[in-house]
Amino acid sequence: ADATEGGGGVQGPEAGRGVAGNSPGLVPPLPSKSLPPLSQFTRKPPSEDLCWHLVDILYAYCFVHRMRNSHFSSGQARAQAGEEVFMISNVLQMQLTGLHKVVGAEKKETEGSGERDAGGTGVPVLPKSAHQAISGCIGSILSQKSGLGYDCTPKYCASVAGDVSSVLGCGKAAVLCALEEVRVFMVTAKKKAGSRAPKGKTQDHSPREAKAKQAFRLLAQKIQYFLSWANEQCEKRFEDLSLAVNMVSLDQGLASQVN
Repeated sequence: ADATEGGGGVQGPEAGRGVAGNSPGLVPPLPSKSLPPLSQFTRKPPSEDLCWHLVDILYAYCFVHRMRNSHFSSGQARAQAGEEVFMISNVLQMQLTGLHKVVGAEKKETEGSGERDAGGTGVPVLPKSAHQAISGCIGSILSQKSGLGYDCTPKYCASVAGDVSSVLGCGKAAVLCALEEVRVFMVTAKKKAGSRAPKGKTQDHSPREAKAKQAFRLLAQKIQYFLSWANEQCEKRFEDLSLAVNMVSLDQGLASQVN
């Protein structure tokens, strides 16, 4: 695996066996180093809506896992996964509002790419419920099919909510594994952004590349924040979130609401 920043190498329980996708059926490993306390990032109390922000990020993660069939054996695949998670997650877009075109430079840009809410106003919004988190991500996907490269129906996108519920239902360890893999995606994307070079040059130091590196560095730090926050939650918190997301997944009208 690529070297990681802030959270240590991607080792843990599956050390030496690779990240998810390298071998069928593997669970992404836990961070190899102790996670810092949330107080190290901020003195302010965490928002009560962070749980829904987590659902947003996990939806983007689960969607990318589905579409890529959990194949992340190459650095390029992990870097592209980082770009795609960013393009789907409204929470991560809000972290870098205005930089979505830089981050998605390798993909075909479409009108409104990366900036929209479920209501179609074209602005990423932070969710305040499980339904808003799921529908916001689905809205992201459906508004930029060409940019992501995936042509999915609203019904298919809605079905990914069940995957999110399953991850949450497996408890804290599973959530930490998922977040750690997202962080690795972002760190790998940062490295790839810094190493893309025109023919005949050793490295491209263009403003676009520099901004992309900075963007993915900030995104990796954001995921590190979520790792520390999740690590301080009790198991029941994830059980409750799983039930809330499951209720959304059972909503027969979800697909039509974001269509």
